Amino acid sequence: MRLWLGSCWALGTIVSKRFPVAAPPLTIAAWQLLLGAACAAAGMLIFEPIALPQAFQPITIAAFLYHVLFAQALAYVLWFAALARLPAGTASLGTLMVPAIGVAGAILLLGEKPTLTDFSGLMLVIGAASAVIMPLRRV
Repeated sequence: MRLWLGSCWALGTIVSKRFPVAAPPLTIAAWQLLLGAACAAAGMLIFEPIALPQAFQPITIAAFLYHVLFAQALAYVLWFAALARLPAGTASLGTLMVPAIGVAGAILLLGEKPTLTDFSGLMLVIGAASAVIMPLRRV
């Protein structure tokens, strides 16, 4: 499944670079999220039972709005803005930091305690991203 999702993301990136849309990143992200939400809603109605009323508690609605408006929308706006200004390979390097930010969020918000192996892996990912992003210094 991850290979399929990664392949679709890569294909979308290639198409976006080859055939750029003359619209601001916010507009592109809004349409993409709106169309994706419509597909998800249709799938939910077809394949899932009707949600129970207790699923619509204020905390659930707040978490949903945070996820959609902040996490997803902001990520897509930033992605399309980076893709419009940078080569696709360079823009995609920024995604290497996603796991590090996720773990930092889990530590701060959920109180999780990563293992030494987790920290080692994160340091390697951060080091790899830094090594590629940092410009070479001529001696």
